[in-house]
Amino acid sequence: MRRQVDKLNRRGENASRSAVAAGDYRVAGTIAHNRMFKRLGSVRTESNAPVAINRGPVYPPPGVSPTRGYNYRLPDIQYGLPGSAEYRVWDYKGSGGGHPFSDPTGQFEDIYDWTGQRPQELYYGWK
Repeated sequence: MRRQVDKLNRRGENASRSAVAAGDYRVAGTIAHNRMFKRLGSVRTESNAPVAINRGPVYPPPGVSPTRGYNYRLPDIQYGLPGSAEYRVWDYKGSGGGHPFSDPTGQFEDIYDWTGQRPQELYYGWK
C-alpha cells in the first residue's frame, strides 16, 4: 500500500501543490485524499482479496464506550475485518513543511483501542 501512495505523491498535481504553496493544507489534503481514493479504488491483495478504500467504519467493541466523543472512525484504507489477525489499517495524513501533522482527534488511538491495530500513516509528502 505504501508503494502505491508514494507513487501518487511522486506524480504530484498542480492543484494540490498550489494549495500547499498558498498555505491551504485543508484544501490540499482534500485534493490528495480524492486523488488517492480514485486511483486506489480497485486495489486488491496478491491473493485477489479486495481492500476497503474510504469505506467501512470501525466501531468500539460491544460494551466499550467511545472515549474521545466519536461513536465510529473511518480510516482511509482497511484490509481484513477489524479484530481479526489479518486486519491492517492505513490513514493518509498531510505534512506541512516536512513535519507530519498530529492526530488531533485521537483517531489512531481509537482505532488501536478498538481493534488492536494502530493505523500506519501514509503521508502526502508536502515539502
